[in-house]
Amino acid sequence: MSLEILIADQDVELANLYCRFLADHGFSAHRVECGLECLKRVNRQVPDVLVLDRGLARFFPLAALLDGIQIAVKSKGKSRYVFNYEVSQPFKEFQS
Repeated sequence: MSLEILIADQDVELANLYCRFLADHGFSAHRVECGLECLKRVNRQVPDVLVLDRGLARFFPLAALLDGIQIAVKSKGKSRYVFNYEVSQPFKEFQS
């Protein structure tokens, strides 16, 4: 049985890259683009691992209620592992 991984990141290309990488290594990975969608998904089916963008709410001002840290707090104790990360803008520019 593979680990269920949920990735919450508004950067669709980056999230898809993570999902493909994880799938290639035998994991079941899914992505969501906003904090609210992430919490709804966690409440329906708890993933083994949550991968959260700390700055998730930056580009969704109406959903700014939930960034990666707030999701981690609200979902505490549901997933076995929670990772928060932040990719800096210079790194993203370098990738282009």
